[in-house]
Amino acid sequence: MALIIEVLNKIGRVSERHRFEGESATIGRAYDNDLILGDTHLDAHHLRLTRDEEGIRLQDLDTLNGTWYRHGRARRKRVEGPRVIESGDELIIGKTHLRLVDSAAEVAPAQPLHSMEDFIERIAHPAVLTILLLLIGGTTLADNYLSQATEIEWKDNLQMLVTTFLGLAIYASVWSFLGYLVRQDSRFLAHFAIISLVALLFTGWEWLSGLLHFNFSLGDSGPTLNMLILGILLPAALWLALYLSLNLTPTWRWVVSLVVPWGFLGLGAIERAQFDSDFVGRPVYSTTLKHDSRRLRPPVSMEEFIDRSDELFDIELPEKKPKKEDKSESVAKNGAPEESEVGAPQN
Repeated sequence: MALIIEVLNKIGRVSERHRFEGESATIGRAYDNDLILGDTHLDAHHLRLTRDEEGIRLQDLDTLNGTWYRHGRARRKRVEGPRVIESGDELIIGKTHLRLVDSAAEVAPAQPLHSMEDFIERIAHPAVLTILLLLIGGTTLADNYLSQATEIEWKDNLQMLVTTFLGLAIYASVWSFLGYLVRQDSRFLAHFAIISLVALLFTGWEWLSGLLHFNFSLGDSGPTLNMLILGILLPAALWLALYLSLNLTPTWRWVVSLVVPWGFLGLGAIERAQFDSDFVGRPVYSTTLKHDSRRLRPPVSMEEFIDRSDELFDIELPEKKPKKEDKSESVAKNGAPEESEVGAPQN
């Protein structure tokens, strides 16, 4: 029966596995060891594993920093002499963590791949990512061109595109770094493609909502629709980022991906509701100049607009109640009261 030695990283995940079937094996920094480790806090020959009738025995070779062990969640203890190990024991030597496992030990059952894996693999292809970035750039430039009545400043638009792409790359890099630390799997292209797709969808929605607002004056419903779209896109993007980078359970992944975006959107909705409660003495309509191709219906003539102005600006105001006059003010206006009003003196 063989012994499996697993080298663990700082977060307890297996980074290497080594199999030993002989009667004896040594671990250390020297080149004649059966397992050579580069930890400078280890001795040249740090420990020996020996097989006998009782099992596999561990012995520290009188090292500078010693050999420590623990099983499960128990506190670690220093190895003072030869000790028979159990499958699952964890060794701490220098700054290196090892786990000793019997080759006959059972392993956890295989976990099924999530249905989103196929979608992620497809979208993370470099060609697909390139198309997404081109669509984002083309849609943004076209929207700016059709939204400006003056000559377009290409320098400013190119600078805006560079800033947009850089922001997407930074977002993907942060999640990739977390994935490398937690799961040793960065998947940068997947993160970059996902956030690019979300940005493209929201850019397309902004173009559509601007078109509708210009032609039909969405009014207060425009910001509400933006909130609803963001309430779908942001949780989806966060769910995928958490799935790719962190080892969260499905329940916690859903909780975090819903609570965090909806919490921020809720705060924004409350702030906007307080702002909208203030009285505005004009109707809500689009004041942005657009290219003629954005017009979906014939414009209203000046005469027709003037005829309809009563409907636009006829605002019903509450009636004001007359103020009660102060007694002193009444006296000042009308003079001193007559004797008949205050009563004649009695004889």
